[in-house]
Amino acid sequence: MNEITGRIREVFEHSGKNQSELARCLKVTPSYIWKLLNKDDVTPSERFIDDICEKFQIRKEWLEHGDGNPERPLDRQDEIAKLTADLFKGEKNSFKERLIFALANLDESEWELLEKIAEKIANAKKSNWVSEGISKSEVKTIVELAKISAQIERCRLDMGMTQQKFAEYMGVTQAMVSKWESREYNFTIRTLNEICQKTNLKLFVSLDKPCVKSDYNIVEWESEKVGKKRRDNGYLRLVYDKGAIAY
Repeated sequence: MNEITGRIREVFEHSGKNQSELARCLKVTPSYIWKLLNKDDVTPSERFIDDICEKFQIRKEWLEHGDGNPERPLDRQDEIAKLTADLFKGEKNSFKERLIFALANLDESEWELLEKIAEKIANAKKSNWVSEGISKSEVKTIVELAKISAQIERCRLDMGMTQQKFAEYMGVTQAMVSKWESREYNFTIRTLNEICQKTNLKLFVSLDKPCVKSDYNIVEWESEKVGKKRRDNGYLRLVYDKGAIAY
């Protein structure tokens, strides 16, 4: 047995495939695979060696001469292909799946915007606070827009619709649905009401003033004078001199 045949047998063994599967994978007959595994006088062709290296991610230098590590490092295309394969093996509607589908729906201008955002992140100074330099109102806006966007996407997925189908249902373009789910689209009240009407969601808008502690009185049980029966019936005593919110 020559050394290259021995290494081919090693590759086949580690692949976990049977002879029929190896034959289909490498587009040869099962009898040829049997000969490689059992006969020592078989010399594989250059093309067959290339096919083995391609299908099993093996370095040709190792397979032919035994030099270095057998595993071939993945290039960018291989990594993308592996990610895609792993994606469809994983949990449905996972973050990775949603991210890939979102990227697939980006137009040219959105890709340019994404590239600029990535550059800003890469060039950003290290900070202990992610929102350093951003006002409180901006932080709140970012959070609220992201929550609205996520709720719309969740609703679409619950309805079992792709972005294209959801766009047809809503009477807008798929590009607009993609913007709605971008986590940064600045919705108008009119748009939100239209979305809620067709998706059975509810919109709440409030401009209430924040609570001020001096506007409230502490409510407590008057344990010294009120017995358990009266406490159970809801008797309370108001204390007006504490200036704090009651719990």
